[in-house]
Amino acid sequence: MLKVFYAGVNGLTADAILHTLSDYRLERLKKTSRSEAKAQSLAAELLLIHAVRTVYPEAELPLKITVGEFGKPELRGIELEFSLSHSADMVLCAVSNKCVGADIQLHTSYKVALAERFFTKKESAAIAQTADKNKMFTQTWAVKESYLKLLGTGMRRPLGSFDVNCDNGCFSIDGAPECSVSIMELGDYTVAVSALTAELPEFIEVRL
Repeated sequence: MLKVFYAGVNGLTADAILHTLSDYRLERLKKTSRSEAKAQSLAAELLLIHAVRTVYPEAELPLKITVGEFGKPELRGIELEFSLSHSADMVLCAVSNKCVGADIQLHTSYKVALAERFFTKKESAAIAQTADKNKMFTQTWAVKESYLKLLGTGMRRPLGSFDVNCDNGCFSIDGAPECSVSIMELGDYTVAVSALTAELPEFIEVRL
């Protein structure tokens, strides 16, 4: 099972629903000052609640979320893996019964300096040779972020420590044949999902 839920942030505020939020989310909201970041954080939790209850309708609120060794959030008491991501006014939540990592990126322009700094030489060369450099740059970034989220290391492992391959639009991770990678274009956004399953993700739009 691999489902990917996505929604617009739409300027949400937490005032009316604080009782439904996990302690993990409440702590994060306390440390967030910018209204845009608060709305993204809130939307991420609401989308996670929707995703969990889609799979486990009996799940009680607030969710119990713990943090792994390297800061990856995990559900306690529910056998479900999840990954959250947000960019600009969109938020994403992937859930699976296998390890999963997901990332959403607003389309951005190809920047040679960034590619050379964060990508491998092989990836930078592939982007430089493709016709749509902006698209390839964004997709490569999203795939790399999603894979690090799957591993649970976050940015503690450098983006340039592994190669992302692209063969006719199909992405894979060098040295990780067990990891499947899916790409979806959602308007002005690119979504990448890395998962330890061969199942294709089901993308579901949600209105929060």
